Amino acid sequence: MSSLKVKNTFLELDDPEESFVLTPRRASSEPPTSRSPFPDLPETPPKDPRDATASETTGPADADVYSVCSLCTTSEEELAHADTTLRQKPPAAPQVIVTPPPAVSEGFRAIALAAFSALATYGPTEMQPSCYGYQVVVKLPRQSFEARAGFLRIAQESVLQAAENSSATYVLGYRASPFLETPLGFSALLCHVPDSSCACWDILQWGMCNFGDTCRWAHPTMRATLNVMAAVLE
Repeated sequence: MSSLKVKNTFLELDDPEESFVLTPRRASSEPPTSRSPFPDLPETPPKDPRDATASETTGPADADVYSVCSLCTTSEEELAHADTTLRQKPPAAPQVIVTPPPAVSEGFRAIALAAFSALATYGPTEMQPSCYGYQVVVKLPRQSFEARAGFLRIAQESVLQAAENSSATYVLGYRASPFLETPLGFSALLCHVPDSSCACWDILQWGMCNFGDTCRWAHPTMRATLNVMAAVLE
């Protein structure tokens, strides 16, 4: 029976500087953990959406807001200035009714009396002063009320004739449309012209002036309204 002999064997390495680095094993005191299927998340806690600032909320960017606001044609400064101007605007002055002198009132009364005389032949007629001038009312019988347009036309002709015979009283717009139709009759604007040499004949004859307040000629300031109406006699 042969015997087995083992001799010492030495291994020689070509690169003596090359070495093997062995990874140390996990300590036996730490239990092994399974790999998480989720990626590593930051350790910072999640923020409460209620604590988000205005810049973090979802919405249009500042550039988008600016582009929309730039389409506005009125700035905040202009709106503030307009609001201040409206607040500082003084209230309109109340209309003041000027009582004309007796001589002027007499001229207006003469024109109204001409309308009164023309209608008095067709029925009971009343003439009384009003806060703006004079009012003439004729009461026609029911059977003749349908013919009131002809009676009122006669009264208009009498008014124009009386104004033509007057020295200083005119019917405004007597060459154009001196009478304004109303539901019950008509009305006319009477005016007093103390000096016809410096009067504006455009407003006297045609009832209008293209220059308005800048007109070099005098516009009548003393005026009176004549209202003529027809009613049914009960």
